[in-house]
Amino acid sequence: MQAFSRRRQGKAAAAEAALMCWQGGRLTRAWKAWADFTSDRAGKRRTLQHVVAQWRNKTLSCSFDVWRMRTELEIDLQRRLASAQGMAAT
Repeated sequence: MQAFSRRRQGKAAAAEAALMCWQGGRLTRAWKAWADFTSDRAGKRRTLQHVVAQWRNKTLSCSFDVWRMRTELEIDLQRRLASAQGMAAT
């Protein structure tokens, strides 16, 4: 009976070792898949951030150009108006 028990314990230990190996393999595959997924996602995020930054910079540049042009026109108009009022006063 003692031998049977040892044999059974050996089979149980072997089965447990096989199960742990199988679980470890699945865990490794899952970890690699997750690492690939996050790496791919990070690359896409960097690309998207680059595109958004370019769009933002271009829009900001255009907005600044419009603001500068309007300001220059307003200053020019004020100078002309002041000049015209000075001529009318004389």
